[in-house]
Amino acid sequence: MGRFVRDILITLAIGAVLLVAADLLCPLPECNYSTKAEYLKEHHGEIKTLVIGHSLGEAGFNTHVLGDSAYCFAMSGRVLHFDMKLMERYLPKLENLSAVVLPLHYNLHPYSRFDDETIQYTKEYIYRYYRYYGVRIDTLPYGLIYRSAIVSGNFHHVSTPEPEPCDEIGYTKRDYVWDGEEVGSNPPNQLSVEQSIEYLTAMAQMLNERGIRFIVVVPPFPGLYMDRFTDDGVRNLQLIADSVNKHYPMEYKSYLADTLFSSDSLYSNWNHLNHRGATMFAERVKEDFGL
Repeated sequence: MGRFVRDILITLAIGAVLLVAADLLCPLPECNYSTKAEYLKEHHGEIKTLVIGHSLGEAGFNTHVLGDSAYCFAMSGRVLHFDMKLMERYLPKLENLSAVVLPLHYNLHPYSRFDDETIQYTKEYIYRYYRYYGVRIDTLPYGLIYRSAIVSGNFHHVSTPEPEPCDEIGYTKRDYVWDGEEVGSNPPNQLSVEQSIEYLTAMAQMLNERGIRFIVVVPPFPGLYMDRFTDDGVRNLQLIADSVNKHYPMEYKSYLADTLFSSDSLYSNWNHLNHRGATMFAERVKEDFGL
């Protein structure tokens, strides 16, 4: 019995060493993650307006409209937990930052949990934010379980095609038009609403303590999908904004019902503006918030 236990412990120890080695030795591919990390390192003192969030900020909001001192730190697939952790890490280094703009999706992003259904997706982002930005995810325990998630995400990452490359200020230009394919838009569930309030409140607090404006906008959708939004879904967005503002200031506006953006020609797919639409949207936000 003692020998069996010893063999098990030796096997676990070897596995732990292999996991750590794979984590540390696997090369980091150059991609949008590395490009943006390097830009913030070299130009942190020049950035006055920062766009964060997921692909609705990276490709659906033309940061160029906000001027030379703006930078797009949004990244496809990002959930609010990552935004919060990145703000904790980078805000002290962005000494001249005056405003943060966050486009918030109507469905609040479905991948905010860790379960069997989304595990590969989740591991992919655990790996990327840990390796490129040094951001750990508190939801997972540390030790072998955490390392396992990192390494599994690592192996998945190196086999994943390179995402659309961003330009010199982090913006991804999608200069094509949606073909009208049918895709649904589910309203946010209660867990997503609660998590959004928690993470946005934490970010609002960090920004308020530094005197930085926090601007949250809900991007538009094509006219075809206007009748798919539920009353509860729309109310939840306002509930989130009201809940955050009870504690810290967060400027908020929804463009879901803005008919200026109803044409399918302004979209690259059912929920992302293309370059023309992203430019119009950024111009509208710039005007509305005096950026």
